[in-house]
Amino acid sequence: RSVALVHSLIAQNGSSDSFKLVSSDTVDKIFEIQTDGTDHILGVPIRHGMGFGLRSELMPISPNEKACFWGGWGGSLAVIDVDANMSFAYVMNRMAPSLQHDMRAGRLLMATHAGILSE
Repeated sequence: RSVALVHSLIAQNGSSDSFKLVSSDTVDKIFEIQTDGTDHILGVPIRHGMGFGLRSELMPISPNEKACFWGGWGGSLAVIDVDANMSFAYVMNRMAPSLQHDMRAGRLLMATHAGILSE
């Protein structure tokens, strides 16, 4: 929950009603493309902004353009969707043995977006 909570502040343009983490200008900088090519570790094409991977055709983490993500070994995933004003985090108790090909987080993320779109 703490991962989603911290990211929710970014999803709300840097602050909540009671706390300011970063300015909205800083949030905008996250979405400025820093690199766009094959990641040297993962071996797949990824667009990077400031500190996060950015939504792309290969990484369709959201139907919205202003969305970013980061994942970790075992299948964990955190997504910030500023356009939808939401964050998503999945950190499991039982890790998968890789950085890629674990669909648990992706399926939960798709269900989350489907729920939001159906409202």
